[in-house]
This record gives sequence, C-alpha cells and structure tokens, in this order.
Amino acid sequence: MESALAGSPPDDRGAVRLDGDGHLVVPPLPAEGIPSEARELKDELAGMLPFASIASLLIELDARTGFLDCFTHAGGRKLAKSAEAKRNILAVLIAMATNLGLGRMSEACGASYDVLAWTMEWYVREDTLRDANTVIVNHHYNLELSKVLAAASCPPPTGSGSLCGASPPRPGTW
Repeated sequence: MESALAGSPPDDRGAVRLDGDGHLVVPPLPAEGIPSEARELKDELAGMLPFASIASLLIELDARTGFLDCFTHAGGRKLAKSAEAKRNILAVLIAMATNLGLGRMSEACGASYDVLAWTMEWYVREDTLRDANTVIVNHHYNLELSKVLAAASCPPPTGSGSLCGASPPRPGTW
C-alpha cells in the first residue's frame, strides 16, 4: 500500500496519496449533481413557505417561551421589559450568531454601537445564554410533535434493552 501511495505525484490533488511529510492525504469526493426533479421539488417547497426574518422568528420564540427573561443584568437586576431592551438583546444575539459584528448590526438595526456593546457586556453572558438555551430546549422537549418524533426514531425494545434508553432525559439535563 505504501508503495502505491508513494507512487502518486505530490501535486496530484485527486488521488489518495502521501504528502511530503509522509502523512496520508484523502481528498474530498467530488460533488454530485443535483437531479432536476430534486431542484424542482426544492423550489416548489420553498415557494410554499412564507418568508420570515430571523428577528421575527426570535420575537415569536420569546412570546412562546419567554427566553429573553433569562437575560438579566450582571448587577443582579432583572431585565427591563421594554421593547427597546429586548430589541437590543435580539440584535446582539443575531450579530453574534451571524458573525455580523456589533458595528454592522448597529447600522442595520438603528441602535448605536455603544448601546449594543453595553447590552452585550451587561446582559449577554455565558450563564444567561445557557439559561435561555435551556428554556428553549425544554419548550421544544415538551412539544407534542417532539414526543411523537422521538418515539418514532427509537426501535422497539428487543428484550435486552432499548437503544434509546428506558425513558427520555429530563428537561434541562443535557
């Protein structure tokens, strides 16, 4: 095997080979073309879905879960319930999630960079992010469809124990 691998020229990008340091190099497989039927189905399904901005989705998620209540001030005060404070937290979360950065997000949402930086410093911390994530996951876990899909993805017990375990994990334990 080593002689076959060593016989490949080092500049041959398409073959499994050994590089100059003797490390095994396995190139990625070439992408396969997408069948036209799959492209048509994708376009048809995309046309059925309404457009919703990420900000609108997060506002709806907060209405259902209250996850924004987890973002408390580092000084210990609870978050003010003002729409402006929630907007600033959502702007910071979107800026972090998309790598947009606070500067570009301030241009997009109309809040100043200083306000977003202050919000990030005092409200968006590791512990508040963890708490908000737990609220969202617990909400999802308790949805009826989640229970149906979880049951459908587990094979029936074989007598020697189920692959999925005897019971689902408690919310907030993962």
